[in-house]
Amino acid sequence: MPKIKFTAFATDTKSGERGHGSGETTVSHWISRHDYPESIRRDLERQGYKDVHVDNLTTEG
Repeated sequence: MPKIKFTAFATDTKSGERGHGSGETTVSHWISRHDYPESIRRDLERQGYKDVHVDNLTTEG
């Protein structure tokens, strides 16, 4: 599974604060490279963020 490093802007649904951060994640091999930002956005929304914008993707592996 590819490891992806990314940056994102998002709003914390509890505090309402907007912020910028970076992270890394892995995605399943069946997800196409084109869909990586959408997959990461959905994961962040499940963690309690909204208005997520993912950028600066780099892939390892």
